[in-house]
Amino acid sequence: MAKATEYIGKLMAARFPYYNNQENRIKFKKRPILVIGVEKEQFPCDVTVLPVSKVSHKRHIHPEYDVEVSGDKCEQLKLHHSPSYIRTHKIATVHSSDISHTIISDMRTIDMDLFDKIKVSHQKFVENTLFQ
Repeated sequence: MAKATEYIGKLMAARFPYYNNQENRIKFKKRPILVIGVEKEQFPCDVTVLPVSKVSHKRHIHPEYDVEVSGDKCEQLKLHHSPSYIRTHKIATVHSSDISHTIISDMRTIDMDLFDKIKVSHQKFVENTLFQ
């Protein structure tokens, strides 16, 4: 894909920093993401994403802003953990160089209803922030 805009709606993997307590240093891990926006039409650029997580501790699941994906839907979207959650309130910006350009799946073609549900959840979160 040549255009960055073509990645919107795609599930991909991105490199995210985390602090490793055992080694006392910053390390990186690959995490699935849903691309929801791009800074420019062409690469390289910043990419706006929503993280996809298995959410190990259920108390951390937000009832309005974590959209659950489970069962067959996880298989169709090629997500490794069921259930997984699209975290619509955990917006992140990553540089395109930190994103694997291999597409895991295309949510818009696999399940447009789920994509719309995520979009509504994200919009609701944004409307309830400082800019309401």
